[in-house]
Amino acid sequence: MKKIIITAFFFSLCTSIFSQTILVTNSSNTSTVSPNSVVSATTSANNTTGITFDIKNISASSQTYKVKRYDILLNSGATANFCFAGGCFPPTTTLAPTTLTLAAGQSASQLSGSYNELVTDLNEAPTTGTSTVKYTIYNTTNATDSIQFTISYNNAVSGINELNNSFSLINLYPNPSKDVTNLCVESANFTETSYTILNALGAVVYSKDVVLKTGKNKFTIETSGLNKGIYFVKIAKSTLKLIVD
Repeated sequence: MKKIIITAFFFSLCTSIFSQTILVTNSSNTSTVSPNSVVSATTSANNTTGITFDIKNISASSQTYKVKRYDILLNSGATANFCFAGGCFPPTTTLAPTTLTLAAGQSASQLSGSYNELVTDLNEAPTTGTSTVKYTIYNTTNATDSIQFTISYNNAVSGINELNNSFSLINLYPNPSKDVTNLCVESANFTETSYTILNALGAVVYSKDVVLKTGKNKFTIETSGLNKGIYFVKIAKSTLKLIVD
């Protein structure tokens, strides 16, 4: 009986992750930014490439959000920075010191003032090169209510690709992880696939074949045997960042 209760608890927690209030739109082409997707961009030497993303609260109540930037790979001499919730921050600031509060159904673009939307900048070096920067937008009262996406600069074939059409809302929790983390995947159909864990250098440290049933799936990954650091969990065409404490 205890085992059934524990299993039910984790499935409930996994399910709760899928309750998302955030909708992100690329303002340059009005396309919706899917969770864990990649936005491609091209830079030019000594210039700044900026992309604006509108954030909408699609829930029935007021919500407050923050943004965090992860510099996965920066071309030598290039820097990344962003503006959000009324402020613009230097490259040394990776976590927004300001918060964005949106009423039910409200978008950041509807607020008065400047820089309420997320404006991402890549300040290119004298010589263009490849850079990869990830952003996370999350609810300050519920960290699982979040969306991550990656901007790939000058890279026609990114190592982190957009989700395949049969998958949606893929998450890891807890993250950071000490002993175990849970990989949650919602699949549109029954399929066989595999997930792979890579270290920060791109080397495979673990791989496992899994079967995805239609609907929500949860796989427990033991991380106790991994050294502390940054890893990437790849499943199908999706890649998630995992931090092991």
